[in-house]
This record gives sequence, C-alpha cells and structure tokens, in this order.
Amino acid sequence: MTSKYGTLAVTVYVLMGIMGIPVFAGMKGGLGIILGPTGGYLVAIIPAALFVEWYLDTFQYSKIQAIIANTSA
Repeated sequence: MTSKYGTLAVTVYVLMGIMGIPVFAGMKGGLGIILGPTGGYLVAIIPAALFVEWYLDTFQYSKIQAIIANTSA
C-alpha cells in the first residue's frame, strides 16, 4: 500500500502543472508545457515511478537494487 505513494506524488505533481500551477522548471505551468518539447519527459515520470516501485517491491530494498531500478527506468 505505501509503495504507491511515490507514483501518487509524481502524478499529483504533473497534474498540478497541467492545471497551471507553476511547478515546472522556470516557474512554468499549464497544458502548453505538456504539449511542448519537454512534455514527454514530464508524462514519462509517472510510469517510471511505477516501474521503480514495482521493481523494488518485487526484489529487495537494497542500495544496489535501488541503483539498478533508477538507472533502468
């Protein structure tokens, strides 16, 4: 249950930016940022966080496993 808080936090961050709250780089926000050249990176953060959580839940929470999970996401 608690392992999904990371994905939830990242999803809320992206949704806040879409709503226009200036949380992205350069104090920018809005749908235009998501549709712009860096939008793919912002949207891809969500499945990447989900993958890292899945990987660490499936294997173990060691320092080496965390490094592997974060570099392969």
